[in-house]
Amino acid sequence: MYGLLKNFYHFLFKFVHLKFSYTRKLSSLALDILTAIIYYNVKMSTLDRIKELEKQQSQILKQILAVRSMLPGAYREVYCKCGKPNCWCHKKGGHLFRRITWSENGRSKTKAIPEEDVSWIKELTENYKEFQKKRRQIKELEGILKELLGEHAKAVIKKSSRLRDYLCQK
Repeated sequence: MYGLLKNFYHFLFKFVHLKFSYTRKLSSLALDILTAIIYYNVKMSTLDRIKELEKQQSQILKQILAVRSMLPGAYREVYCKCGKPNCWCHKKGGHLFRRITWSENGRSKTKAIPEEDVSWIKELTENYKEFQKKRRQIKELEGILKELLGEHAKAVIKKSSRLRDYLCQK
């Protein structure tokens, strides 16, 4: 994990340096971000970081469970020409169709949406996007948590093996 953090710090420093090299000074936001990352990964013990991740995970779970309605898919507005030779749509781009598109059993499905349901459909599809985003965040936190638990286990084993001379590894 140390190598990963070292690479991340190097990347972040280069990014911040390139981003702000024209002004020859770092913005306070960039400094705050660097300070927070360094504090989080250097100052906090592994156990404290695990507890902090648990808090973050708990907050995200509460947000996910608070969602009461959602629909998978995407709302789209498309313009189609009807094919009638004398229709106005040939000159102005087409008739407006509101639709929701989603995937079901590996196949794309589309349904027309009545005008009065547009805001409702937009809200429900946005809720689903947020739900998916929060699921990805939890998955990322679980990966970090797994690494931290591995570090914690190594530290506890090392500390425990020092309790007896015959357990010390040479």
